[in-house]
Amino acid sequence: MSKSEKAPITDAVEQVVRSVLVPTLKERGFRKQRHHWWGDTDATHRAVTVQSSQYNSVANGRFTIEIGVSYPCVGEDRPNKPGALYCRHRERIGFLLQDSHDLWWSYEDARDPVERLKNEDSLREVWSTAGLPFLDRVEDPTEYMEYLLREPAAGPPGIEAIELAQGLGSQAYLDRAIDGYLTDLRSDHHVHTYQNPFSVGDLAVYYAELLPHLHAAGRSLTGDDLERAHEAVTETVKALEAGHQHYRYRHHNRAGLLNELGDLLGIETRPALLTASD
Repeated sequence: MSKSEKAPITDAVEQVVRSVLVPTLKERGFRKQRHHWWGDTDATHRAVTVQSSQYNSVANGRFTIEIGVSYPCVGEDRPNKPGALYCRHRERIGFLLQDSHDLWWSYEDARDPVERLKNEDSLREVWSTAGLPFLDRVEDPTEYMEYLLREPAAGPPGIEAIELAQGLGSQAYLDRAIDGYLTDLRSDHHVHTYQNPFSVGDLAVYYAELLPHLHAAGRSLTGDDLERAHEAVTETVKALEAGHQHYRYRHHNRAGLLNELGDLLGIETRPALLTASD
């Protein structure tokens, strides 16, 4: 294969994207740069990225689709680079399906026309039933807010959902997003013991990141949430004092928030965080 020739995997991915995605994106006035498409309005920036695996070889490999959106109309930054990666909110296309999962289209031999046609048919089905309807829906920030709060595929509301609710100026959305966030932090998958310092540190950070939004909403940590946050911060300090490298990386940029949470809980965090940042 000469330098001017495309690798079969590159040609196969470009062909299926050109056949399935491009016509619908052109209809919506999207522009293109390499494997990114984006469309702007005064209120919204939407982007679609075709993401190929870094492990693709000449004739085999895989790709997926990522959709991103930012809302300048509620104070979010408009990305200055193309691609879903730079948007405030992002969704992989497979997680938009009812059986939410990380979906990739794979080629064992990208030169095989049967395999190419199979992937084209599959992508067309997923794009028309999940990807494109979602892309159209998120042009309205209120619709995306509803998606984040109502759709099981969206998962528990994160900080980005809380910030979007604040941007929309809706106390009802804000309370629902905060309640969903706290409910997730109470779940069993957030293990917080000293024997699992990675999980306890994550949990402390999650509570710390929530704190300013709670204050803005006129709320505070109470009951079991307060107790769980206290335990998470206490165990995080122990982990930091024990010299876990994970925290030297993960908490340095969040030290201010953790200190604020520690002050609220009556836990001295500054010496441990200072040591971790050395």
